[in-house]
Amino acid sequence: QQLVNQAAVGQVGDVGDGVEVTYSGAVGKPADVLIQEAERLDASLIVAGNRRMQGLGQLLGSVANSVAHGAPCDVHIVKTT
Repeated sequence: QQLVNQAAVGQVGDVGDGVEVTYSGAVGKPADVLIQEAERLDASLIVAGNRRMQGLGQLLGSVANSVAHGAPCDVHIVKTT
């Protein structure tokens, strides 16, 4: 777990004062797990990448799209390469 946290912090870098970033692992459908974790943590924001959003997947069935429609908080979808 400590190695995972260190790797994640290395990817995110400095997010600024007053921002708490959490990391966890879970088993299940990605969108469902992200939504459940957001509810459990009373999250104010989920950041999701659009890496696999191509073609019709941009409109239907993508993880980011499912999270955006089912999350209990704001969702920021970032363009990934």
